[in-house]
Amino acid sequence: MKTINEAPLPGIGRKLWLQTDQNERVSIIAYNGGEYEIYLIPKGEEFPTAAVQLTAEEANVLGTAFPRENVEQAVPHLESECVVIGPASPHIGSIADSLHNGSAFIAAIEPVASNGVVRAIGYNIMAGDTLYIVGTTEDRRQLIEVLQTDA
Repeated sequence: MKTINEAPLPGIGRKLWLQTDQNERVSIIAYNGGEYEIYLIPKGEEFPTAAVQLTAEEANVLGTAFPRENVEQAVPHLESECVVIGPASPHIGSIADSLHNGSAFIAAIEPVASNGVVRAIGYNIMAGDTLYIVGTTEDRRQLIEVLQTDA
């Protein structure tokens, strides 16, 4: 039986993914506000080659196309933590979703200029932003080290 893997993204929502029989991975970020991002990671690739954003209504409509069955849930060993971008970081102006290391990626951002959490897709990092990093402990540690390195 296939399992849908799930990991909490504190303050953001949750990440879900499925490994297909063709060794492709379908990954979903389910935001607390009801929006979704769906990614396709082809066989042998580490990063997605396709993505789509859905509103809660669109996701619900899409979900009706699939039969309702009991699915065994498995919680992987992914964790998250935050890092604040310093004023001398060489990553100021970088697009957040382009920065990753192994399983670690920037799942969301709390911009210095607002009181909310936003998606990392297409976001240009600014000094003072709080980045929510998700991944295995080692990959996350390495990505945070890179992000905290000053120019």
